[in-house]
Amino acid sequence: MGGKNRVGGRCANGAQKQKYSRKRRCRAVLLAALGAVVAAPVAVHAITYSWNINASGLFETAANWSPAGPPVTNLDIANFDQTGTYTVTFQTSKTNNAFTVGNGNVTFALSGQTYTLTATSIIGDTDGQTGRLTLSNGTVNSSVGYIGLNPADTGFLTVTTNTVLNSSSSLFVGYFGTGTLTVQNGGDITTTGSSIIGSDSTALGTATVSGSGSTWTSNGQFAIGNLGPAAAWSLRPPQCSRSSAVAPAPKDHSASAALARDFPPPRRM
Repeated sequence: MGGKNRVGGRCANGAQKQKYSRKRRCRAVLLAALGAVVAAPVAVHAITYSWNINASGLFETAANWSPAGPPVTNLDIANFDQTGTYTVTFQTSKTNNAFTVGNGNVTFALSGQTYTLTATSIIGDTDGQTGRLTLSNGTVNSSVGYIGLNPADTGFLTVTTNTVLNSSSSLFVGYFGTGTLTVQNGGDITTTGSSIIGSDSTALGTATVSGSGSTWTSNGQFAIGNLGPAAAWSLRPPQCSRSSAVAPAPKDHSASAALARDFPPPRRM
């Protein structure tokens, strides 16, 4: 009897050990699976956020956006198409994929911060409407900039006091539509690629740089009336220059462009 009990006890103990071993293996597999889930990258999708109040406010306020924002990733797009005049104030620097101003009159009060766009900035992208944007007191970094995107679109961009606009690729003032660029009161623009005023046959582009300390530096091609008739322009006094400037030969297109810059008259010798 005692031998049977010992045998039975050994069998029971062996079965119990196997049961605990299976539990440990299951727990290890479960923990490994959970670790894989935690370690797996979370998919981030681009979201277009629209400013949903026809009034001024902070960029960072969630309720000012639809859907609730703000746009915070470098895939997000910020859209401004309210009909009124209002100011969007930045408390911290931001990076988004792009912004669009399709309607209304909006000012970005940058408060010394930097707004970076990994792709485009577009002012005037809605047919039959006019988008106006003023940049104030900060820096905007963009790849490509469009003012007046499509034939029926109109856009105005003003770069003013203590503001720097950097375009790492191209800046189009009147792409297919009507675009107006004003740099004033110490505003600065630097374009690394092409600067084109009146890009296509349907485009009308106008650019004005005025006021003490205002500059537009083009480190690439500078074209006026790109697909339109030849355009003449001049800079005074003679020591002012650009690294590259192109006025194309006349073609059978209707695009027109104008460049105005205020300089003090040259001193008499």
